[in-house]
Amino acid sequence: MRLIADCGSTSCKWINDNKHSLLTGPGINPTVMKEDDFRHRISQNEALWNKEQRASVSRVDFFGAGCTLPSAINRMKEALQTCFPQAHIRVESDLMAACLAGYAGRPTAVGILGTGSAAAGFNGKDILRATPSLGYVLADEGAGSAIGRSMLTAYLYAELPSDLHHRFETLFPGTTVDSVLSTFYGTQASGGMLASFAGLAAENRHHPFVEHILNRLFEEFISRHLIPLRKSGYEQAAIIGSVGYGFSELLHVLLQKAGFTEIRFLKDPMERLPELLWNQNQ
Repeated sequence: MRLIADCGSTSCKWINDNKHSLLTGPGINPTVMKEDDFRHRISQNEALWNKEQRASVSRVDFFGAGCTLPSAINRMKEALQTCFPQAHIRVESDLMAACLAGYAGRPTAVGILGTGSAAAGFNGKDILRATPSLGYVLADEGAGSAIGRSMLTAYLYAELPSDLHHRFETLFPGTTVDSVLSTFYGTQASGGMLASFAGLAAENRHHPFVEHILNRLFEEFISRHLIPLRKSGYEQAAIIGSVGYGFSELLHVLLQKAGFTEIRFLKDPMERLPELLWNQNQ
C-alpha cells in the first residue's frame, strides 16, 4: 500500500492507493511544535491504521507545513519511519504539493492560501522562492490567520459595524481582551486559532467592511509574493487552498489586475496528487 499525505498545521489528510479512501488526522508542523505535541499528533495520525496495515505500507509521500529546513524534514522522516517501518519515506514541503497540483505545463506562480500562506514559482521541476514564509506571527498575508486576526482586532477595537459586531458575538461568545491576550500571548497560540475567526468574513464576504479588509489582505499577498514571480516570467497563477478557493471570485479580479494571464484555483492538492504521483512511480 502507498500513502500520500497533505499536512498542514490544522489537519493532515491521507489517501491510499487501495480504495483511494481519504482519512484525516490532526495537523503536524515539525518546525514549530514542541516535542510532546509533535509526538501526540504523530500517534493520532498513526492510529488511523492498524498494525498490519502500517506494516504493509511500502511508500509514503508526505507533504507538510514546516517541512523546509533539513532539521525539520529529518524530524518528520524519523517519526514517519517509526509509524511505517517497511516504507520508503519521502518528505517535502506543502508548497511542493501545491506546485505539483497547480502546474499545467507552463511556468506558474503558485500561491497557498489556507490557514497560512506561501508562494513560489514552479516550472514543472524546480521551485523558485522569491520571498520566504514567515508564519502567522510576522506574515501569512491573505491567509485564514490574517483574515481572522483582522476580524478579531476589529471586534476588540469596536470597529465592526453593529450587524457584524452582533454576529461576531454569536459566533464567538465570551471573546474578551483578557481571554484573547491570555491565549495568544501564551502557549496555546496558533495560526489555526486565529484562522477560526475568519468564519465571520466567510459568511459575510459581500459586506462592504469585510470586502475592504479582504481586498487589502489579498492585494498585500499578491504584491508581496506573486508579482515578483510574474516579473520573473511566471505569468500563470495557481491558487491552492480552502481560503483561496472560497474567495476565488475576488482573487480572480485582483490577479487579473496584477497582470496574470491564466488563473486556476484548487481547493485541495489531493484532487490531483494521487494521479500525478502514482502514475509517476509506476
